[in-house]
Amino acid sequence: CQQELEVLRGELTEEARVCRRQTTEVSQLQAVSTVALSSETEGRRALERRLAALEQDCSELVQQESGLERCVARWRDEAEHARSRLEASRAEAGQLALRCEGRLTAELDALEDRSHTLEREVRAQRGADAEARRRLDGALEEHASSLREVER
Repeated sequence: CQQELEVLRGELTEEARVCRRQTTEVSQLQAVSTVALSSETEGRRALERRLAALEQDCSELVQQESGLERCVARWRDEAEHARSRLEASRAEAGQLALRCEGRLTAELDALEDRSHTLEREVRAQRGADAEARRRLDGALEEHASSLREVER
């Protein structure tokens, strides 16, 4: 019995050593696990912070894009309005040019008619002046002739 007791004691001691070694290994694994869990938690928090920052950046970019889209829409509207005004101005300028051309053509025709009339009047006046000179010359010769006769 004593011998069995000694054998059992030896086995128990060996099992106790194995248990202590396993307990130490478990404690070490728990410590490593705790460190790993802590690192994982830190990493997760860092990733969450980075994700939150990226989401904020994304939100800001979406807002900027929305603002830019509004600007583009406003600029398109302004460009379309300017194009419409330009087309209206061109049409108005074309109509004004036609009216001016018509008025200037009429005025030019009137000036040409007046020029022809004045040319005819000048020719008629020159003819009348030439006729008056001839009569005056004739009258002067008659007068000179009369004076010569009176002197004789």
